[in-house]
Amino acid sequence: MYSVYEEKDKKKEGQHFHYFSDGGLWYTDEYTSGQRDKELKSYYKSGALKRIERFSEFKSQGGECFEEDGKPKTFSSFESIPQYPGGEEGLIRYLIGAIQYPALARENDITGTVVVQFVVNRDGTVSDVQVVKDIGGGCGAEAARVVLAMPDWIPGYLDDKPVRVRYTLPVRFNLEPAKKKKRKKS
Repeated sequence: MYSVYEEKDKKKEGQHFHYFSDGGLWYTDEYTSGQRDKELKSYYKSGALKRIERFSEFKSQGGECFEEDGKPKTFSSFESIPQYPGGEEGLIRYLIGAIQYPALARENDITGTVVVQFVVNRDGTVSDVQVVKDIGGGCGAEAARVVLAMPDWIPGYLDDKPVRVRYTLPVRFNLEPAKKKKRKKS
């Protein structure tokens, strides 16, 4: 698959054409200031229209999808990012429950944000875990351990096909301050 498009100031601009490896048109989309805008149309390898997705203010406003024979089918967005089961709230609950604050970090009052990158595979499994920002004290290793132990995600999709997606996750390590003892008045 390959694409033909124009860049202006390192941002996609105007109408873009993307092709299957055999040369057939896969999809067309339009960009304004580097963001998808107006309309995206995708096609089956046969050339039949597969979907029309409309954009306003750079956000999908929905559209129509079609079977290869032209019959309407349930709309699905052209692209979807991977989702943790239970969404962002479920991911936060998982992290809070799974992270064990490393003893070395606790002893040295190490706090901050570890950044972990990983791939959500076509089947929802997680692989290729890398700590790209560590704060020390074992926090990076703990964040990587917890990410590797995650349950399977709902994979990302591109034109109704599951795809591998690199995901970046900030993991905050924060020590709660010890409660100060109240002094008795004499």
